[in-house]
Amino acid sequence: MKRHSQAYDYTMILIGSALFAASINLFVVPVNLYNGGIVGLSQIFRTVLVSRMNLNFSFLISRA
Repeated sequence: MKRHSQAYDYTMILIGSALFAASINLFVVPVNLYNGGIVGLSQIFRTVLVSRMNLNFSFLISRA
């Protein structure tokens, strides 16, 4: 059985994590749904911070 290098494994983890984050932000958050587990708790925590305490965590991407 061929073993991949450690750099390949970390690259695949990074790509998978980026796809997961993009799917949450593009499909779940706009329709006000919440996931289960730790991700869902962090979504609820963010909602409370934004709506109740008027803290906004949006990041602006400048166009060069």
